[in-house]
Amino acid sequence: MKLRLTLLPLIILLLLILLSACNLQRGQYGLAEALLANLLRASDAVVAIVTGTPPITTTTPTIEIIYPSPSYTFTVGGAITTITPTASQTITSCSISPSLPASLNFSSTSCEISGTPTIMQTAKTYAVTANNSTTANASISITIVASTNTPQYITEWNSGGAGSFNQARCVAIDKYDNIYVCDGINNRVQKFDSNMNYILSWTTTGEPWGITIDSNDFMYIALQSSSLVQKYSLTGTQIGSNWTGFNGPRAIAVDASNNIYVADSDNNQIQKFDSNGNFLLQWGSAGAGNSQFNFPNGIKIDASNNIIVADWFNYRVQQFDSNGNFLLQWGSLGSANGQFSSPWGVGIDMFGEIYIAETGNNRIQKFKSDGTFILKWGSSGIGNSQFSDPEAIAFDSKGYIYIADMTNSRIQKFSPF
Repeated sequence: MKLRLTLLPLIILLLLILLSACNLQRGQYGLAEALLANLLRASDAVVAIVTGTPPITTTTPTIEIIYPSPSYTFTVGGAITTITPTASQTITSCSISPSLPASLNFSSTSCEISGTPTIMQTAKTYAVTANNSTTANASISITIVASTNTPQYITEWNSGGAGSFNQARCVAIDKYDNIYVCDGINNRVQKFDSNMNYILSWTTTGEPWGITIDSNDFMYIALQSSSLVQKYSLTGTQIGSNWTGFNGPRAIAVDASNNIYVADSDNNQIQKFDSNGNFLLQWGSAGAGNSQFNFPNGIKIDASNNIIVADWFNYRVQQFDSNGNFLLQWGSLGSANGQFSSPWGVGIDMFGEIYIAETGNNRIQKFKSDGTFILKWGSSGIGNSQFSDPEAIAFDSKGYIYIADMTNSRIQKFSPF
């Protein structure tokens, strides 16, 4: 049909030419003869025009790929149902960026995701590319949360010589997953890699009881016996002079702006400084009311810059905003869920859930950010998952939990499920 429509103007033009030629030739031929002769000549011209092959336009269909949902939340230790995308055509190859976390699998031929996650992570977006003769792109967000099961013991260390401790009082982990341990009675800090291989150690001016690391890779150490705070590089070089004005500081923490909070335990107050040691504010006094303390021995800062304080002999946890304003509290003396006996160490995981180490009950309790009890583990002893005065808690980038088991002079490592 397209060919006929294209030739119609040409045919009309040829007929007009024929009629003109016929009128010129009427004197020589009859009208019929002239028309026939010119038609024959015109047909030859038309045939010559249309015998060429007309162009053919084709369009390659574009592949499309769609996952059933744009985001997923998995639980550590729980096998996931295979996630299969819908594709508009046969897929010949797939790729994903960045790589999926440990123990999750990505099919390079079908773009399917499967496996059993073994680490925690906050929401992360992955770019998926599917190929055949064309390319399709999709994105998928994956969050991996901790299980509500009791964390499982993995290993411990205090092997003697370099890497041994005499009262492991505190632990911190940098963004490279190196581990730092306060070796209390030995007045030193020891550094290990993520596989617990000893790297180095350095001495401190007094017994280290608290340790924290800011986003610029500076370390701050609370020295209880000498009532000082010292700032170091991650290789043990002291930065600046000693910070003074404390009485038995037992814990220290850093917020997202690299402000430093010191649990000035014997003064029953919290002091706040900038990263250079300039004083900003303080709050607290001795007592059992809101914003009062009876030896604040543990402190951590959550993602909202709220300050979580373990109020040791008040057997409770108090929470404050970054200006020291009281927000809430929970706990009382006892051994039931949500009760405490000498709460000391505070840890906060990547999802904002709070862990409290109790030296009296020799256990770890886990809470939501509002103080709602989640789970507990541990008992008194020297075996796996047992404690003797657990004083500090830290987390690596994969969510593994490290407990400074003080009187047992060791660090215990637990899985987050």
